[in-house]
Amino acid sequence: MAGLQVRRREAGAPKRRKQVRKRETTSLLGLLAADQREYGPTEARNWRSSQHWSAAESRLIECYARAVLAGRYANAVLAVGDCRAALSRLAAAGTSRGLLPPTRTRQAVHAMLVKAALRQGRTPSRVRWTREETALLDRFAAAVAQNRFRTARGAGPACREAISRLHRRFPGRYAGFPERSLSTIQHGIWPRVARLKYRWFNSQWFASEIAIVDRYARAVIAHRFPSVRAASKACSRACIRLIARVAQRRGRRRPGVVRTVSAVSDRVLTRAKEIAPYQLPNRRWTATERRIAARWARRYDQHMRGKLTMNLLTIAALLQAELGRRGYYRNVQACVTEIVTQRRRDVLGLTR
Repeated sequence: MAGLQVRRREAGAPKRRKQVRKRETTSLLGLLAADQREYGPTEARNWRSSQHWSAAESRLIECYARAVLAGRYANAVLAVGDCRAALSRLAAAGTSRGLLPPTRTRQAVHAMLVKAALRQGRTPSRVRWTREETALLDRFAAAVAQNRFRTARGAGPACREAISRLHRRFPGRYAGFPERSLSTIQHGIWPRVARLKYRWFNSQWFASEIAIVDRYARAVIAHRFPSVRAASKACSRACIRLIARVAQRRGRRRPGVVRTVSAVSDRVLTRAKEIAPYQLPNRRWTATERRIAARWARRYDQHMRGKLTMNLLTIAALLQAELGRRGYYRNVQACVTEIVTQRRRDVLGLTR
């Protein structure tokens, strides 16, 4: 009986709400998004003219910067929330004395924390490349261009070791320099390789190449290829053969793949849309196409009711022919799908 009363009291008691902790912002983009939610877009903000950091605020910044350096925060971004809360309490104390509190965004607090940490001896994460480091990047890029390394990624570890030896050889000159990561070194080598070996990488297209692209775009429009991707592969091979002939006439070695399929595909698709946008497959149906398909969907409904002998494939073929006369290309299967969908939605009142 006592247990029953306890259960009744528990049932009648109001449920305790579960406290939901706000997730901490862990990235610079998160700080930017939080500032935009609170203050709106940067260009639309009406900041007060007095934004100088007071001595008390600077002391707080220095305190939290020391906490970041001591490891109590993994990075300066994670310290922004606590630091802003302390700055808000400081501003509230100033408000009680009749002072107008300044607005401190998350991005501003983060920038001040980073500057204070650098003053206190933090190793900078981004430092400009020195002349000696750049010379090493050039040397290993030339090695890739001369096929002593297959790729920039393959040359990255050796270049990183050379840069590390350079830092150890001149410790005074490179004091405070960060360790260059492998991905950073590879991204430094690759553009140099492109300039030395792949002269057509990310470059302007020749008039002869554009003519090849135009030819294959017209072949796509004429449906001589099953897809734009298939036409782009053939067009890429044709461009590579053209560039190889140009290099041979100029007495240079045969280049590698300099027009990728993705780059050619973008060109072919753009050109085909310029010439005849309604002849490409895998695109949305226009309002005109849907109106034409609606008439044939009603014919298909008559067939389903036993009032018409034409079957679905015949009706779809007739729809394809009418669309072709109007300048639109659709294969039979696309017409079948649209007819069935139109009948379900318009005639039967159903959704997809």
